[in-house]
Amino acid sequence: MIKCKDLVHRKETHKIVCFDLDGTITGSDNFPEFVFPANSNIVTVIRNLYKKGYYIIINSSRDTIYYDAAKHYLETAEVPYNALILKAKPTADYYVDDKSPFLDSPLLEALIELHFLGIMDFARQIADERLQNSFSHNIYNVPQYPDFHPEHSNRDENFRVYLAISGGMDSFTLHNMLMESGTKFESVFFNIGDDSHVLERKVIGNLIKTPIIDLSLEQWKFERHDYILSGRNVVIILLLAHSMQQRGHWGEIWMGNLQGESPDFGGDKSRRFFNDMNILLAMSGYDARIVNPLIGFDKFDEVVYWKDRGRVDELIATKSCFSDIYFNCGQCQSCFRKYIAFLYNGIDIGDIFEQPMKFEPYIEKYKIVMTSALINQDFRAYSKMRCERTLEAIRMIEEK
Repeated sequence: MIKCKDLVHRKETHKIVCFDLDGTITGSDNFPEFVFPANSNIVTVIRNLYKKGYYIIINSSRDTIYYDAAKHYLETAEVPYNALILKAKPTADYYVDDKSPFLDSPLLEALIELHFLGIMDFARQIADERLQNSFSHNIYNVPQYPDFHPEHSNRDENFRVYLAISGGMDSFTLHNMLMESGTKFESVFFNIGDDSHVLERKVIGNLIKTPIIDLSLEQWKFERHDYILSGRNVVIILLLAHSMQQRGHWGEIWMGNLQGESPDFGGDKSRRFFNDMNILLAMSGYDARIVNPLIGFDKFDEVVYWKDRGRVDELIATKSCFSDIYFNCGQCQSCFRKYIAFLYNGIDIGDIFEQPMKFEPYIEKYKIVMTSALINQDFRAYSKMRCERTLEAIRMIEEK
């Protein structure tokens, strides 16, 4: 058994961490029983911090009549501590209880040490390998380091990338990137309930042969602004994170926003939005992070990507169109962007659209705003490369 120290008067230099007992150390709260087994992650963190000289308080709101039973439970579970305090809330520098978002996270010990060390000392101790916790061990565990053990696998069977799959060019490209990389992933299709999504699901079924998770949002009420569904990306990200957690996975959520589509703030593709969503996920206990692999791509690049693989016909078969009647209506902005992306790369796909194509409003719009962006070097709305390529494609249309 690990023998617990007697309660002593703490010095000001002590780093005091208070751990709740029921539902934190016990793993589940079944008052008045003390539930076994104890939470192994929390017990490991307590043992490590205790060895490093942290002052550990175990606290419970239980009445003091449970003191001996609590002490016996901690000794049986081999939980070391400096003080066991019931009924009263002790003073501490850091509290861990069953409401903590990082309770079962492997980062908990590192978070506590970062809190006490500060960012500079924490970084220094990482650099000279003095810091010993699961976070730092993962960093040190690389083949060229002397303490690396070849028998230790660097793969985690619970890691996944979750991808919201649609019938469009962007998610189809991301899907192929995942296939080529050998990364384990889950494709999730969100059925909003309109005819456009029925057509998209048909396209996906024809193009993608890997399993797809179907999630229905048919009963959800989205506010609509033209073709924009209010908060759509918020819903997608939160439901992907929830689905990931339910399946016991951790990992990444891939989003398909392209170069020039992420302003600093404003909307659910902005940098501020993705930053805020990552914070919300972390603080809500979801072990998932949003990644934007296509941030350096535009649709012109996607055509090159598929041309290089000799599979451009598959990209042509995607559905980017806003219409809930046609696969490619030849009138919406999405159809126009698809058309010029191929045209710029020497491929005229005009025959896939409903005739006659009516792209004149977008041609006039882009000629004005993108020419202005290039003259003023103002690329907040459109990237420089997208402006140049779009105007070149428009020139090609006008010369036809």
